[in-house]
Amino acid sequence: MCDKNCHNNDCPFALTEISEMAQNYGCLPTPQEIINMRVIHGKTWACHSDPTKPCVGGIKALKKAGFDHSVIDKVLITELNLTKDILN
Repeated sequence: MCDKNCHNNDCPFALTEISEMAQNYGCLPTPQEIINMRVIHGKTWACHSDPTKPCVGGIKALKKAGFDHSVIDKVLITELNLTKDILN
C-alpha cells in the first residue's frame, strides 16, 4: 500500500528496486504510463524533485522512442493531480 512517502527520492525512469516498488504500490506511474500520458493525452509528468520542471527521464524516453517531447500543457502532472483517465 502506498504511504505517499515511498516516491520522494526516486524517479520512475531510474529503474531501481525502490522505483519499481513505488510503481507496484501505485505511488508512481510506470515509465510506459508516463510516455502514454504525453503521447495520448498531451500531459507531461513532473520531476518529483522539482515539480515545476518536466521529468528528464520522461523527456529522454520520449526522444529515444521518436515521440515529440515538447511540453504541450504547462500544467505538469504529479502524484497529486494524476487521475486514472490520464493513465488510460
